[in-house]
Amino acid sequence: MKMARLRLFRYQEELDKHIEFLRLRGFDSIRFPGGTSKNGRHSAFVIFKIRSINEDYHLVVPYNSSFHLQENVETSNEYENPKRTAVREFKEEVRVKIDATSLEFYNMVSVPDNSGGKKMHKKYFYRYKKEIVDFLQYSLDFGEEEEETSTPFFIKSSLLRDNLFEKHYQAFSDGWRKQR
Repeated sequence: MKMARLRLFRYQEELDKHIEFLRLRGFDSIRFPGGTSKNGRHSAFVIFKIRSINEDYHLVVPYNSSFHLQENVETSNEYENPKRTAVREFKEEVRVKIDATSLEFYNMVSVPDNSGGKKMHKKYFYRYKKEIVDFLQYSLDFGEEEEETSTPFFIKSSLLRDNLFEKHYQAFSDGWRKQR
């Protein structure tokens, strides 16, 4: 078992070093925790924010974008609503169980799916609405590193624009504008 504390990146320079380290290990982007529904019809992600040192930080996960192109990605006919997808994927990627009632709808975007753009795939974003106390103090069991994602970490909110996967940042900023 690999127990780890979640790291917090406040400055671009230290984040750049970590991203370079991740790229050497096959992870080409960072995104919000979440993923695809069991039947593959939609994706759902959790926007998880903490406040530390009087600044906001968002939880992100390193991601290997070639993973979703692999033929061996399992899907089933089982229906799973977007909120349940977000809860299940958050537990898989962050190793913390959250309740669906703690999530509030934030935004939804449609993007071309992997079939050459013939169909649209919906991506739902939920905001974790409960207050988080001392989340950085937890040591979480991340077990063996997966091919798809790696150990999550927090980045300062002002660093999201230049570092988060472009489509996730677009959904995040569009949702923020809608809620103002």
